[in-house]
Amino acid sequence: MPPREWTQAEIALVQEVAEQLEAAIARAGAGPTTGSTRYRALVEAMDEAVCVFERLPLRPDGLRDYRYITMNPAMQAMFGIPDLSGQSIRDNFPDEVEDWYDDYDRVLETGEAIRFERGSIPQGMVLEMFVARIEDGSGRSLMAVIRDITWRRIDDNTLREREARQELLLRFSDRLRTLAAGPDVMRAACALLGEALGVDRVNYAEVEGEDFIIAHEHHREGLASMAGRYPASGPKTAERAALEAGRTVVIADVDAEPGLRPDQREVFRAWGVRAFVSVPLVKEERLVAVLSVIRSRAAPWRLHEVELVGEVAERTWAAVARVRSEKALRESEEKFRSLFETMTQGYCECELVRDESGGVIDCRLLEMNPAFERLTGLSAAQARGRAVTEVLHRAKPWWVKEFAEMVSDRRPRTIEREVPEQGRWYEIRAYHRDGDRFAALFSDTTERKRIDAALQASETRLRALVNATSEVVYRMSPDWQVMWELDGRGFVKDTHEATSDWLFAYIPAEDQPEVTAAIRQAIETKGVFQLEHRVKRPDGTLGWMFSRAIPLLDEAGEIVEWFGAASDVTPRRQAVEALAHTQRLKAVGRLAGAIAHDFNNLLTVIIANIELSEMRERAEEKTQFLDKALKAAQLGERLNQRLLTWAGQAPMQPKEVILNDLVTETGAILDRSIGERFTLSLDLAPDLWPCFIDPANVDSMVLNLVVNARDAMPDGGEIRLSTANVPAAEVPVQPGAAAAPGDHVCLCISDDGFGMSEEVRRRAFEAFFSTKEQGTGVGLGLFSVKTVVQQSGGFLEFDSAPGRGTTFRLYFPRTSGARDVTPLTEADTRQPPAPLTHPLILVVEDQKAVRDATRERLQSLGYSVVEAADAEEALGILRWQRDIRVVFSDVVMPGEMSGRDLAKRVLHDFPGVEVLLTAGYIAETSPKGVDDPTANVPVLIKPYRLHDLAAALRSLLAAHHTGTGG
Repeated sequence: MPPREWTQAEIALVQEVAEQLEAAIARAGAGPTTGSTRYRALVEAMDEAVCVFERLPLRPDGLRDYRYITMNPAMQAMFGIPDLSGQSIRDNFPDEVEDWYDDYDRVLETGEAIRFERGSIPQGMVLEMFVARIEDGSGRSLMAVIRDITWRRIDDNTLREREARQELLLRFSDRLRTLAAGPDVMRAACALLGEALGVDRVNYAEVEGEDFIIAHEHHREGLASMAGRYPASGPKTAERAALEAGRTVVIADVDAEPGLRPDQREVFRAWGVRAFVSVPLVKEERLVAVLSVIRSRAAPWRLHEVELVGEVAERTWAAVARVRSEKALRESEEKFRSLFETMTQGYCECELVRDESGGVIDCRLLEMNPAFERLTGLSAAQARGRAVTEVLHRAKPWWVKEFAEMVSDRRPRTIEREVPEQGRWYEIRAYHRDGDRFAALFSDTTERKRIDAALQASETRLRALVNATSEVVYRMSPDWQVMWELDGRGFVKDTHEATSDWLFAYIPAEDQPEVTAAIRQAIETKGVFQLEHRVKRPDGTLGWMFSRAIPLLDEAGEIVEWFGAASDVTPRRQAVEALAHTQRLKAVGRLAGAIAHDFNNLLTVIIANIELSEMRERAEEKTQFLDKALKAAQLGERLNQRLLTWAGQAPMQPKEVILNDLVTETGAILDRSIGERFTLSLDLAPDLWPCFIDPANVDSMVLNLVVNARDAMPDGGEIRLSTANVPAAEVPVQPGAAAAPGDHVCLCISDDGFGMSEEVRRRAFEAFFSTKEQGTGVGLGLFSVKTVVQQSGGFLEFDSAPGRGTTFRLYFPRTSGARDVTPLTEADTRQPPAPLTHPLILVVEDQKAVRDATRERLQSLGYSVVEAADAEEALGILRWQRDIRVVFSDVVMPGEMSGRDLAKRVLHDFPGVEVLLTAGYIAETSPKGVDDPTANVPVLIKPYRLHDLAAALRSLLAAHHTGTGG
C-alpha cells in the first residue's frame, strides 16, 4: 500500500514521543539496562499502542530477527497478548511475511522514519504503523506506534457494536479507577453487564474447594436472589473441567446441552436459568472465581457478547487484584509507619559521606523515627540531612570505619559503644540497604551497662564473702530439680556443674521424704527453706547439717533461683544424742530402781506370808496367809503389765465399752486424789457410741494425762474431761496418722497450764523424755498413752503453746454389736474343771523351777506328766512315747528351735497330738505370718491361774475328742 502524508498532529505526536525517549536515554547514561527502565516507564504511560525493539544477529537458520525491549499495555490489549518484553519477535510470530523485516532494516540503515499499512496474518488485523530509529548510539533500536485500522473493513453494524463495547469498557475502566474495595468492583461489573446485555442475572461466584459461593449478583426486578453456597455433587462435569482449565463456557440452551447431568438441569430450571456464559479466573492452576451472565430463555450468544463478558471479567480480575494489592500495600505501609512511629528502638537511615578520592569520611543522617529523637536528644530538624560530626561537634568519628566496612562486605554488624559527648552507651545494629546507604537500629544501653557493672561488683563481693565463710554454700533452680552449684567446704562433695540427681547423691534415702516435703512447702509459700537433716559425706559416712535457703524473686514475684547455706552440726547432734543416751540410761536406772523397790516389797510380803503359813497348824490360818501371798503376787502381775504397756508389749484385753462409764468411774477416784486446788470437770456426750478398748488401759491413760495436767498448773486450776461422737467426715486425719476410716469416739483432756514449747512438743511422745525434776518421773507417761491408742486402732492429736495450756484428743474407732472378748487368761473364782480322763501331757520348759511348778499343777489337776528341757528333747520323747495327748510348751526356748517351731513339727509329724503354748508377753504370742500353721494354737499369757490352765486343757481335749481340733 503506497505511503501517505501524516497530519501535523500525528507528526507532532511522533516527534514528541521520540524526543522523550531520546531524552530518557540521555538522562540514563549508565547503560541500556537503566535506559530501558526509564523509557519503559514512559512508553507504558502512553495511550497509543507503542513498542520499542532492537535488531538481533542473524539466526542460525539465516533468518533476520528482532527482540522486544518493551511494549505498553495498550499494545498488549490491542493484540490480546501478554508482555513479550525481552522475547524474540520471530519466535512469537513465525508466520509474519518478510516485508516487516525489510521495513525495519530500511529504517535502521537510513535513519528515516516510515509509515505503512499492512495486514497481520497471525493477528487477523490490518495495522497502520509508524516506525522510527532511536538515536541511543547503538544503531539497533526502533520505536513503533501502531494503530488498528481493521475497522475500515468491517461493516457499519459491527463497527457500531465495537465502538459501543469500547465506550462501555472505557466507562467501566474509568469507574474501576474510583473504586477502592473488592466487593464494589464485583458489584460494578455485575451491574454493567446486566445493563449492557439486557440479561436476567449476572453472578460473581468465589470458589472454596469444590463449592461455589455466589457473593455478588445483579438480577432483573422480580427475581429471587441466587446468593449463597452451592456444594458440588456427583462426578465432575465437562463444564467444571473447562472452567478449571481456564476456558470460557458458553451454553445457549441447558436442556439441549449434552455435557450437563439431569440433576444440574433440574437446579438450573428451578432458578430459571436457560442460557449462560461463564468466564473463569484461574490462579496457580486453581479455579478461584467465575463471572456468569444468565438468561431465562434459550438463545444463542453473539460473539461480541461473549467477548464483552470476557473483557469485563479480565478488567474485573485485574481491578480486584489491584484493589487487594493496594489494600495490602496500605496496610503494610500503615503497619510500617505505626511501627516506625511507636517502636522503642531508635531508627535512622544513613549514607556514607566520601571525599574526592572516594574515601569514607563521615555518615549523613537521612531519616529518623521519634525514638531516635528521644534516645539521642536530637530533633529530626537538627539531624536530618546533616553529617554526624556536624551534629556531635566534639565526637571522634569512630563510626566511620565500622560502617564503611559494613557497607563494603554487605553484612549486618552489631556495635556497642559509648558516646562520651552524651554520656550514654548505645547498642547499634546496622544493615546495608543499597549503594552507600544503610539503616541502623539502636538502643540506649546505659542503664544496662550500669546494672551490669553493679551486678559484677555485687557478684565479686558475694564471691569474696562465700570464699571467706566456712559455711556450705549452694544454688538451686526455682523448682529445686537442679542444683546449679555447691561449695562443700570439705564437708560434702563440691559440684560446679548443674546436676539433677543431687537428692540421691547427697541425701540418704530414708531422709528424702522429709527433705522434699520441706522443699515443697517452701516453694508453695515462697518462704524460707529451713531443715536439719542428714547428708552423705565424701568418705561415705553420714553427717548432720542445718540448711537454710531463701528464694530470689523477679519483678513479677516469681522464684528465679534459691540461694542457700548450710552448717555442719554433726558434733552438736552427736553431743545431744550422747546426752540423750545418758539421760535414757539414767531414766532406765531410776526405773529399774523403782521396779526393784516395788518387787522387793512384793517379795517381802509373799515370803513373809508363806513363812507365817508354815508356822501355823490350823488349815484356816494357813489359807489366810496363802491368800495374802497370792494377792501380793497379783499386784506383781499388774506391775508387770504396766512395764509391758510402756514397752508396747502388753497383752490387750479389749471389750466393747462406753467411755463415759469408765471416765466417770476414774474421774470420781481422781477428783478426791489430785488436791483441793484443782477442779476436775466432766462434759460427757449423751448417747456416746461404743468403742473397743481395754478398760484398764483407759484408766491408765486418763491417770497419766490428768497427772500431767495437774503438774502443769502448780498454782491450781481446772482440768476438763469430755467425750464426743465424731462422724467420719469430721475425723481430722493428720499426715502419717494411721486412722481407720469411719466414725470415731473422741476423749479430750485439757488444762490451762503453762503449755509446751516447740522443742517439748516435738519430743513429747519420745520415750524417757521428761520435763519434770529428776526423781519425779521417767518420761514414759505420754509414750505409753500413744502406744495404747495406736494398739487400739486409734490416733491422737494435741495442741499446746507456752501460756495457752494443753489439749489432748484421743480418737478410737466406733464399734457396733456385741463381741466375744473373753481371753484365755480371764480369771474367775470357779474350781478348776476336772480332766476328761487322765491323759499324758509333755511339759517343755527350760527353767527348772517353772517346769517343776507346772508339773505339780498339772498333776494336781489329775494329768500324767513327762518333762523336756528343750525342743530337741521333746521331739525325742514324742518318737517313743506314743500315748502323749498334749504338748504344753513355752514359746521362748533355748537352742535353734522356739516353742512355735516345735509346735509346727508336732502338728506336722504327730497328727494326734494337741499343742498349748505359754508366753511372758504379747509379742511372743503372735505367729510370724498368715500362713503360719500355728496361727490357731491357743496361748496362755504368764502369769496364769490354775483354773486358766485347766480350762485351756479341757477345751483343747474336748475339741480333739469331737474332731474339731487343730
